[in-house]
Amino acid sequence: LGNFYYHGQGVPQGYAQAFLWYGKAANQNDERAQRGLGFMYQNGLGVTQDTTEALRWYRKAADQGDARAQNALALIYSEGQGVPQDYGEALRWYRNAVDQGYPMAEYNLGDMYFYGRGVPRDRAEADRLYHQAAAQGDEYAQRVLGLRGKGLSTWVVFSLIVMSVGYLFILKDYLPVERSPRTPRSEER
Repeated sequence: LGNFYYHGQGVPQGYAQAFLWYGKAANQNDERAQRGLGFMYQNGLGVTQDTTEALRWYRKAADQGDARAQNALALIYSEGQGVPQDYGEALRWYRNAVDQGYPMAEYNLGDMYFYGRGVPRDRAEADRLYHQAAAQGDEYAQRVLGLRGKGLSTWVVFSLIVMSVGYLFILKDYLPVERSPRTPRSEER
């Protein structure tokens, strides 16, 4: 029911109702509902924003093995959202989620290695994690790998040059022509 109210599926969307039903399920140790409460507290949806409560509910779900909650905890610690930044905690939770094959955590842990946040910079490990996430359809990882590919082919570079010259040729008639300073005509003297 919490999901139905949260997303407005078959019922009017209502965060307060979603919060109520997530709370009932979370108190019965449903890790998805606990994660839902964490998200709602973190973002102030249907409840006053409260990072401490968000952490508490995320941790309950994460301790039960919920990879999404583990990733959420890691993000909070990595970015220092309402808590002191703690890369060690972030790495621990990312690794737990990565061990379960959660692609978003693979991408995020890859970033930690790529930028050397809390670990020595290791581009090979970052690429391995990005490839793992990309293989599971993670769009961010796919973009990162695409941007860092081997570069543009000769044909693509040639095509871009030709298109650019063509556009300049077309635009030349629309560009303002530089004129010499205006001089009075002979009748105006």
